[in-house]
Amino acid sequence: MADGRIDGYVEPRLKPWDIAAGSLILEEAGGAITDYQGNPIHFEGNTSVCASNGTFHKQLLDLL
Repeated sequence: MADGRIDGYVEPRLKPWDIAAGSLILEEAGGAITDYQGNPIHFEGNTSVCASNGTFHKQLLDLL
C-alpha cells in the first residue's frame, strides 16, 4: 500500500507481528490504519484493521 498499488485493505483478527512493520511504513507514507471503529491500533492481542492511503479512510470505515 505504501507504494500506491492498493488504496484500501481490511482484514480481521491479525496478530501484532502481522501489522507492526507495515503500519509504521503506511503511516510514514501518509496512509491511515485503525481498527474497524476508527480507533488507533493497539498491539496487544488480535486486532482487526482497516488501512488506506489516507484519502478515503472514513468512507472505507463507513462501508464496514
